[in-house]
Amino acid sequence: MQRLVLFDLDGTLIDLDAAFALWAEEFAEEHQLGHKGVDHLIKLNRNGLPHRELFFAKVRERFKLSTPAASL
Repeated sequence: MQRLVLFDLDGTLIDLDAAFALWAEEFAEEHQLGHKGVDHLIKLNRNGLPHRELFFAKVRERFKLSTPAASL
């Protein structure tokens, strides 16, 4: 069996921005963050927080969520 690796360096295979926006809407709804919460999540993602531990720590701090960052 031959192995194959695909790299989507220019976003033509998967629209990651749209996928993240959909997730942000669902997350904001689940945690009652409102539309400004969605905007903030998208902004954090665009500002280059690739490490999700740091991303969720900032989300937890910003919205004063009681759930630990690792569980978010």
